[in-house]
Amino acid sequence: KDIWQDIYASFLGLKSPAAALKKWDARGSVEAGETRTRTMFWLESLAEMGTPQPGISADTFSYAVFRNADTGKTTYIAHNISDKPKTIRFSDGTELAAQARSLARVVKNTEGR
Repeated sequence: KDIWQDIYASFLGLKSPAAALKKWDARGSVEAGETRTRTMFWLESLAEMGTPQPGISADTFSYAVFRNADTGKTTYIAHNISDKPKTIRFSDGTELAAQARSLARVVKNTEGR
């Protein structure tokens, strides 16, 4: 009944984190190589940050943008793999200062966009 429930929940979370958390059975089965902890982290992160915003791009390959419609906040995340600090620029004008070899994040109130 619940085979692959972790995979389904992970994908559903990309569209509706609240629905994915509601359907998630913490005692249900998980796919080989997966863990309940990773799935819960993924779902809780999406519940906090919101859904992916593929319409916003960045001038680096390792980035993501999420928008939480309930809070009106947008989270910008980027990984700077270089050995020097770098400013990541997003297509909506947001800039993110990322230290060398680190993950950086900024949260902006973008309600009304």
